[in-house]
Amino acid sequence: MSEIELAPTFRVAFLTLLFIILFNRFVSMVFVLNFTTQGVNFTMGFAILVLSAISIWIYGKCDFCKNHFRSLWFLTIGLTGIASIPNAMISALSAALALQIVGILITETFDIASPETKWGLGLAPLANYLIYLILGQTYLFGTIEGYVLLFSLFIFGLVLGRSVERQENTELESIIRTYPYMTLLLLVLGIPSFVVTWSIDRGIIGASRLSLDVFVALTTLSMTTGILLALNQDWNQESAKWFLIYAIGSLLSFIDILFIGTVPFLSAGVATFSVLASIYSAPTRPGQGSSSMLFAVQLLSLLFVVLYVVAGNWAFVPSIFGVMSHGLAGVHLFLVLMLHIGVNGYYWRLTS
Repeated sequence: MSEIELAPTFRVAFLTLLFIILFNRFVSMVFVLNFTTQGVNFTMGFAILVLSAISIWIYGKCDFCKNHFRSLWFLTIGLTGIASIPNAMISALSAALALQIVGILITETFDIASPETKWGLGLAPLANYLIYLILGQTYLFGTIEGYVLLFSLFIFGLVLGRSVERQENTELESIIRTYPYMTLLLLVLGIPSFVVTWSIDRGIIGASRLSLDVFVALTTLSMTTGILLALNQDWNQESAKWFLIYAIGSLLSFIDILFIGTVPFLSAGVATFSVLASIYSAPTRPGQGSSSMLFAVQLLSLLFVVLYVVAGNWAFVPSIFGVMSHGLAGVHLFLVLMLHIGVNGYYWRLTS
């Protein structure tokens, strides 16, 4: 840890955590705008606004934007603040615009080959666990305590932004390879209580024998242990030979969490370790990331998120689309994992 620079590490963690918070806020507000027995309305089209591939492409050709990179950092924090106000339309649009800029900041901040990015990607879910622990599994925007934490996060972000500088020759590989991971954090791996509620809702035997508090504690401990183990490995070129093992570990652990439930709290720890390890072990390949590839990865991630939300609220969605998604929430979550493995496996194959 002594060889790792703290400021870049915290910036990666901050942006990853901000992605989770903003995406969650956006989805929640769009859901509020569409929570009606008449079905969805035009605001569902806002979903396309979270795809930052186009804004990243525009940024790459905009010298003015590059010269004011630090201003984009502070603008993101301001938009996040606006997204916290209790107006669904304004909050949704502000969160979407903030996510656009977060995408730009990620391309200039993440470097998948650096130890700072590796640590930052692991620290972000740990910070999210701490937030859930403090708030008692309640919504960040729903309590006074949540707004206090959000304000503290803003102050932390402002401090980090004072020394932020854009990189030269920015590659898209890092955001391409981490976007499905951040989506997994949003839906599953960043929320220990998800494993608990998912297991209990499906009547998993092991879950019914544990009290809710004990189950949450065991799951949080397991997921935290998995992350810490991943962070404390010596990742190098030799690690690539283990990529398939980590990919299989991810698949098996998610199958247990989502569909079987043998030991879901232990599988959650295996999942956090294996998913991070599949990023860390796949070698980097400069020049192999394109705007079209990023757009495809983001579009698929968004599609799976939408399908997951629809699956849980199918009664409020037009009949055919709603019926087709009913009962398939676990499948859609599993598809996000498959996308994560596929993207990182692509880079692994390029160098194997």
